[in-house]
Amino acid sequence: MSTSPTPVDSSKLRPRQDTPTTANPPAKKQVSELRVSFQLVDGTLVETVVSPTGFFSFWRQGHDEPENSIKCGGTTFEPHFGLKTFWKEKVVRFPSFPANYGTSVQLLNEMNQFIRGYADLPEDWLDIVCLYVLMTWAYDRFTAVPYLRFLGEPGTGKTRLLQVCSSISYKGTIVSGNITGPALFRTIDLIRGTMAVDEADFKNSAEWSDVAKVLNNGYSVGTPVIRCNKNTFDPECFHVFGPKIISTRNRFEDEATETRCLTLETKEQKVSAHIPLQLPLTFDQEALALRNKLLRWRFDNFDSVTVKEEGLRGLFARSGQIGASLAAVAPDELWRRKLIDFLKRLDEDRDEESPKGMVRRALKALSAGTRTTARVGEVAELVNTERIGLGHDPLSSKKVGGILRSLSFAPKRTNQGYVITLARPVNVGGERVNVALG
Repeated sequence: MSTSPTPVDSSKLRPRQDTPTTANPPAKKQVSELRVSFQLVDGTLVETVVSPTGFFSFWRQGHDEPENSIKCGGTTFEPHFGLKTFWKEKVVRFPSFPANYGTSVQLLNEMNQFIRGYADLPEDWLDIVCLYVLMTWAYDRFTAVPYLRFLGEPGTGKTRLLQVCSSISYKGTIVSGNITGPALFRTIDLIRGTMAVDEADFKNSAEWSDVAKVLNNGYSVGTPVIRCNKNTFDPECFHVFGPKIISTRNRFEDEATETRCLTLETKEQKVSAHIPLQLPLTFDQEALALRNKLLRWRFDNFDSVTVKEEGLRGLFARSGQIGASLAAVAPDELWRRKLIDFLKRLDEDRDEESPKGMVRRALKALSAGTRTTARVGEVAELVNTERIGLGHDPLSSKKVGGILRSLSFAPKRTNQGYVITLARPVNVGGERVNVALG
């Protein structure tokens, strides 16, 4: 015999814990996230600043005071306090607050005086280096940026130039030889500033090979370094795009990386009387004062910085790419003219030192007598003698043969190897030499 269920007084039932009620909705869980620099949804820039006592906070574009944290939706962003050791040991250079700088021209002139006071630089390079440093403070407005490289033997001032320039660059990050590959990739991905690396610090070729991977991939957006997580075996992408200041003794094996550099070849010379042999204690304060002004410049100008290609189309393609980001931060036509004139001179030097230019000179030397033919190997031998003298890696005969074909020669296979014909006079590199087009 069935019985009816006993009625239940619903007023005495407690609501389920996971069921929201109108009277007492559950608080939305706030997610905390550590950041160094970022943009809010509306495009506002947020940068880490560090007080003289080492307190980390955020400074928001358009605000007058620092903030300990910033809430955006369900996320609370906090400064990355774990970088305090990096700041203390001067591995990473942060500003302390945005300071007034006057005009962009005044700021560039002040940077010029700062660099000039601590390092020897050719006069025409001073303005270009200043433009490069200024560009680092807006590099994330571009899809490709060049590298600044100081190339020379020990004792020629490379390391001093690296120290001085990185000290006023955007989040200048010193990469030393005791860093491991995974730490290198994670540090660059986290800070996303200006990497400064001295090749002399890297005695181990395996460690330098990790730096080389960063240099090969870090020129443009969308080419991260990919590694496998050793614990989960999942692939991980590390953002390595950004400006880089490099000090090296040798040129890069990778020709693409080589052409991405603005390269100043340093020479051994007597140090100018006004330059201190050791950086004084006041150096850090001077550099900090400039970083503070550069932070204000970033806030004021970031949204208006765009690539400007006027005047760059007549240059070599790579020079135009190098110059585009620097031209974008040039404050007026005078500075743009300085840059374009500099890049034109760079093109002239690059053409002389290019493999094609060296092949032309080898052809001129071989055609000076009464010979009518030359082996491709002979051309390669003359080219490589010049390349080794300039610190370049030698070219293979196959590579030289390809260059000869691009110059309208047709190497023919013989028992003595591939041979080209040298017969009638034509213009090679602006001068008449006895060659014949195969």
